[in-house]
Amino acid sequence: QAIFEQVSEDNSNVTFEAIEETLEQLPENPITLNHTSWDELRQIPFLSDEQINEIILYVSRNPLHELFELQLIPRLKTYDIRNLLPFVYVGEAKATKQKMTFKDVLKYSKHDLIARADARNLESYKEDDPFYANFRYKYNLRNQVSFGFQYRRNVGEDWKKGLYGGYLQINDVWKLKRIVAGNFQASFGQGLVLSNTFHYGKANYFHSCQSNDEGLKKFGAVGDYDNFHGIGTTLRLGSLDVSAFYSNKKDKMMHQTGGANLTYRFNSWKVGATAVYTLHDGWFAPSRKYYYNQRYFRGEEQGVVGANFYANLHRCILFGEAAAAQNKKQWGYAGIVGSRFSFVSDITLLALYRYYSPYFDNVLGYSFCESSRLGDENGFYLGSEIKSLRKWKFMVYVDGFRFAYPKYGIRDYPTYGYDVMTQADFYVKYGMNMFLKLRSRLKGDQFTESVRYQFNYKVLGWRFRTQFDANWIHNKKNSPVTYGLSALQDVDYHFSAVPIVLQARLQFFDVMNWDNRIYNYENDVLYAFSIPATYGYGGRWYLNARYQICKWCSVYLRGSQTIYADKWMKEKKVERYKTDLHLLVRFSI
Repeated sequence: QAIFEQVSEDNSNVTFEAIEETLEQLPENPITLNHTSWDELRQIPFLSDEQINEIILYVSRNPLHELFELQLIPRLKTYDIRNLLPFVYVGEAKATKQKMTFKDVLKYSKHDLIARADARNLESYKEDDPFYANFRYKYNLRNQVSFGFQYRRNVGEDWKKGLYGGYLQINDVWKLKRIVAGNFQASFGQGLVLSNTFHYGKANYFHSCQSNDEGLKKFGAVGDYDNFHGIGTTLRLGSLDVSAFYSNKKDKMMHQTGGANLTYRFNSWKVGATAVYTLHDGWFAPSRKYYYNQRYFRGEEQGVVGANFYANLHRCILFGEAAAAQNKKQWGYAGIVGSRFSFVSDITLLALYRYYSPYFDNVLGYSFCESSRLGDENGFYLGSEIKSLRKWKFMVYVDGFRFAYPKYGIRDYPTYGYDVMTQADFYVKYGMNMFLKLRSRLKGDQFTESVRYQFNYKVLGWRFRTQFDANWIHNKKNSPVTYGLSALQDVDYHFSAVPIVLQARLQFFDVMNWDNRIYNYENDVLYAFSIPATYGYGGRWYLNARYQICKWCSVYLRGSQTIYADKWMKEKKVERYKTDLHLLVRFSI
């Protein structure tokens, strides 16, 4: 929830299914702490590199007998351990390397079949078809073999013209670390050359400066996502990993992409090189009528190359990448370098500098930046996380940046800006915590200040969440100040006598302008992502229900509605009500 809300504020053009699928699968296949590895623990997004180091070092000297012993690891606070518990266990490692019989395959196989149907924005569809449908099947065998298939039919589409997709992933076969086929994603280094996986926001960058270096992995969604369709493999030769892939994907035109990566590891150091070549079946040319995309890539083919490094020096981590991308008849250059210091165990400092030249435009890459697209940015980021007090956690960052040419929403150039955020979390006791977040941004002529307060309380089967949001915007041209206000209350209840979970929300909002929009994460059915951008004047509610019919069958049901009370909604002939219904049935064996 916290990750998704932060990412939505920084960049709304992200795909959430990848991180959702990872976090949903980890509790089903928890990590054995006494026999874990760096790569395994890196899947948990809220663990920092320093915390992973401490866990591996501790269990190598003192194998755990109970999870309560995690409190003896210095860098793990009580709230870190509570977050970690669903994903780990103490026990014997599963013997995944031994020869498996047919009986073992049947015993350890997991099947997941999901059928979902939505009725969206019912008031806007008088005669049209408002129904959305999604069917998916997943198979997993001890995380060594997994494959899946998905069909998606969007609102108003012909059922015969729905979107199909599938994937296959095989891990640790002979010297092959991984094989992927069908829909997959790829990410190496800091993402300047290649990264079409999930991207974390600035506030989460303390724990995710290595999140872009995930290599090749399956992708279960279908549709207009930044994923590949083809085949790829990673070969592990001692300390050297060799990855290669080919993709042939069609959206508005056909795109053929081939790439390779070499990564060499020695002790806690890692260096790598990546090259990607893309051939478009036609002239790839963003419209010139938009002032902000004059330097975007145009052409039929593009080559991108880069080199990256990572060094874990226990209390100091260094990382960086340099890349060059072909853009018309010239090359654009980009570089990012950073360091995370932790000379005191409870205080972490992160410093990062990036430079993306105006002609660097790589549609397959994404890294730390202020904009939603790499290119034409020069900035310095400084952040700190403090956990020196037992029940408190403080986080603050300052990010200054400069654009040499126009950006979306900014016509003047050059442009200077900053982004400052501070957050204080207070963990009162088990089941009770709160946080206060303040943020101030200057981008072009526009100043934005925002504040968010959240209180969470859990008792018996009840869970309560209260949240207040406020922001206001003004600019140097003395235009009227606009504001956004929101207040919401969540109530969840887990029945003890019957396997039913209910989740409800009531929200009121008064948001004057689209620029004042407020993002709030909403609980939804599995693999459905509701983070609406609230604006206008009115209220919103939703009610979720999950019923575990039996061990292998669950039913999810959701109803939500937004009610607008603005006069301007009537003037623009916008529907005052927006109602959605979601139904999902899951069979898991």
